[in-house]
Amino acid sequence: MKITFVRHGETAHNASSTWQGHAAGSLSERGRAQAKALGDRLVHTSFDLVVGSDLGRAMETAEVAGLAVEPEPAWREIDVGDWAGRTHAEVAAAHPDQLRALRSGEDVRLGGGESIRAFDDRVAQAFSELAGRLGEDGHALVVTHGGVIMSLVNRHWGLPFGPDNPTGPITNTSITTFGCFHEQWRLDTYNDAGHLGTLAGYAADRAAAGDRILTLVRHGQTDANVAEIWQGQTDWGLNDTGRRQAERLGAWYTSPGPVFASPLGRAHQTAQALNGHDPVLVDGLQEISMGSWEGLHANEIKERWPDLFERTFQRMEDLKRGGDGESVAELIARMRTTVDGLVADHTSGRMTVVSHGSAIRAFIVSVLGGGNEVFRKTGLLENTALANVVVTDRGYRLADYGVSHHVDGGDPPA
Repeated sequence: MKITFVRHGETAHNASSTWQGHAAGSLSERGRAQAKALGDRLVHTSFDLVVGSDLGRAMETAEVAGLAVEPEPAWREIDVGDWAGRTHAEVAAAHPDQLRALRSGEDVRLGGGESIRAFDDRVAQAFSELAGRLGEDGHALVVTHGGVIMSLVNRHWGLPFGPDNPTGPITNTSITTFGCFHEQWRLDTYNDAGHLGTLAGYAADRAAAGDRILTLVRHGQTDANVAEIWQGQTDWGLNDTGRRQAERLGAWYTSPGPVFASPLGRAHQTAQALNGHDPVLVDGLQEISMGSWEGLHANEIKERWPDLFERTFQRMEDLKRGGDGESVAELIARMRTTVDGLVADHTSGRMTVVSHGSAIRAFIVSVLGGGNEVFRKTGLLENTALANVVVTDRGYRLADYGVSHHVDGGDPPA
């Protein structure tokens, strides 16, 4: 089961940093172009249900994108009361105490409208009801608002509201997808706006402001991926599909900066497609060690190590994979230490790390301040999909995760 969320296109309120809430407002010219790009991207994706906020900007986004949407008020943005139509600066000047309370996590009623807790509960209930309408393999699309998406993301990942939140704001028309895997909801894609460019939204804004951008890329497909064999640190190379994926990635992602890669063949080969020559190989970027489980299918592992498999994947104990490999905590520590060292040595511009699904997921979990539980709630990147992290003076901030426009068949930017 999957539920994909899309934020509406840009409005004049967004462009002028004005609170909007339930207020009327149409898309700007830029917003309509974003919605058209979204529609082009989704044209070959089928959905069992398409629902959305009944507010004008969401309905207009769906119309421009060519989506027939079932309107549902439960997916509206938070009601900001009499703050609607006032700029962020005006509200900050008139209501500093309310904003201070809001940023500290208190349950504030915005402008006399909806409280944060009531809003979060409304959105969570809407998610539950929508999931109940889907079959176990169903896929729903929701055209909604940035606040709605952030409410779901924060609750899922256990993140705070306010300045200490380690994620960037939701980009207009970006894609965020939750997938249900073995009865566990995972956040597979966060804030993917690849249809707007190789860097978009918060990442693009921060790059323009001079912040460093760290991009993490998963390797292309291998035969082991197709056969669902657990590779770990076993050295598989790319198959024909993986080589084509890497070539497409290289055509789309044309300004990677310095490129670092795991020495395992599948990552090394993918990295070569980004800059036309060998990357810097870094041992610490290898995939999690699966120990005795490497080279085996999950079914064989479950049969031969039933107790260890159950404890690891059903009881959610963070044990060494295969009994003699790495735990998630060890992987998180290794990836964080390795990436911190690379970032410390490169103090400007963009840089790219090509690694593996669990290894990248572990680093992202460290950015989110989580451990094994958050790791379980985060999906694997698709082959050659990427994540962008902004490097600020205060540390890392996740801009997006699972960007896959090139994987979906999107054309390279002009």
